[in-house]
Amino acid sequence: MAESESPQAGALDVEEIIEADLPAALNLLKSLQEQAVAVTHHVQSLAQKVRAGVYPTEKGLSFLEVKDQLLLLYLQDLSHLILEKISGHSLANHPALLRLVETRTV
Repeated sequence: MAESESPQAGALDVEEIIEADLPAALNLLKSLQEQAVAVTHHVQSLAQKVRAGVYPTEKGLSFLEVKDQLLLLYLQDLSHLILEKISGHSLANHPALLRLVETRTV
């Protein structure tokens, strides 16, 4: 009978861990959402200034465009890693994690 109680005890441990980690996870997701909104507003503001002619573009905006693309890739990889973590998968040696580190250093 002790063997049949063991899986229940394991399930209770997992539920306790989830209940303990859930508030922190929700706070992190809310923070990510707020930061994504702030970045979106910032990029829209920059694009509006470019359209208004505040920044000369006759030679292109390669640096700004590269930074914009890197930011979008960073957010995409971060969202993917959050999904993987929520799904219970390991992030060890995950390609998106390596790209995040690379993008942060650029």
